[in-house]
Amino acid sequence: LVGVQGVTASNVDALNALVADATAKGIDVLDPNRIPDLAKMQSLANIVAHAGERAVYEPSLDDLYVLELQNLSTDQLNNIITVITLSVDDGSGINSVAKLQSRVDAVNTVFAAELSDLAQPIEDDYRLIGIKGTQSVGVERVNALTASVRANGAAVGAVSDLQGLVNI
Repeated sequence: LVGVQGVTASNVDALNALVADATAKGIDVLDPNRIPDLAKMQSLANIVAHAGERAVYEPSLDDLYVLELQNLSTDQLNNIITVITLSVDDGSGINSVAKLQSRVDAVNTVFAAELSDLAQPIEDDYRLIGIKGTQSVGVERVNALTASVRANGAAVGAVSDLQGLVNI
């Protein structure tokens, strides 16, 4: 993948998937002027290569916009970055745009429910954002705890806050 820095075994499949997607859309990837956007490929390469290494590389909102992720919120950017950087160190949990999008969606679902009485998160939402223990505690119990905290005028606004609540 010419021009992309930091290609590793953990991110090459994700980059090849971007090329395959472009091919499926009828883009001639052999034409250097038609290769999938280099910035998009570089952003994905960086995010996947540095999974679990927030001190080394922290994706920015621009990195995520380049990937054309939907429903990005500056209010939830820290939670989204936390979820990305807490992913499995080999990057397998975030090694495609679709997997990254599923995590963005889960963050939005969990923390939108925290702010209102919208549809409650399910087990998979909590799993995708890295919350451990919801299965043993029970999703209904976690949802009730967050609602109780909200009813008392507080908020569970960060992934770490939510994990602390589950651990109680």
